[in-house]
Amino acid sequence: MEEDKEDGEGRIDLAMEMLRWALEDVKIEPAYVLMDTWYASKDLLSYLDTKGVRFMTGVRKNRNIRIGGKEGKKMHVEDVEIPEEGIVVYLEEVGEVRLFAFSEPVKNDGEERVRYFITSNTEDKREDVEKLRKIRWKIEEMFKILKQVFSADTFFVRVPVAILGFITLAFRGFFLLERLRLFKGISPFSLQQRLRWLGRAALQPQRNPLFSV
Repeated sequence: MEEDKEDGEGRIDLAMEMLRWALEDVKIEPAYVLMDTWYASKDLLSYLDTKGVRFMTGVRKNRNIRIGGKEGKKMHVEDVEIPEEGIVVYLEEVGEVRLFAFSEPVKNDGEERVRYFITSNTEDKREDVEKLRKIRWKIEEMFKILKQVFSADTFFVRVPVAILGFITLAFRGFFLLERLRLFKGISPFSLQQRLRWLGRAALQPQRNPLFSV
């Protein structure tokens, strides 16, 4: 368990370093920063708040919040009665946020689960957060493809320049796959399966002369 904790802290530290680089060095001015529940630490959210950068993120059901302001009643997120339009709550060391609850079907199961999201823009409506969630999911899908199709999370070299080159090629491959998806209707994972089948066939010419070299 201790290793997982250290790994988690390392990821948050890296995320903080990347945010500082993007916001302070490159001077990017994002409309929102979207993140997974894993990264919704007090330090990271507080940093974004001090920079005046809006954020939207998932939060765990046992996250502590306060109802009625900084001195209000302390509760777990799951114990809050959340209306359809959300509710403004106080997140310790961060400030006021609007809390929403979304019911989602569990994969391969008839039941539903409730997921909780907060946005630093307390004026956001439910449909605004729904749009942000869809954008966040598209980003998740991109990284899923980069890792599963292009193995962008596995390096066989240690030289930084070589690693950067590998990541660059992975992104180029991803953009090519996006063109195939948009113009040919071929999904990345479907193409991956086809390429694997062709690769296996090419290695066994005696079974399929069509692929003999």
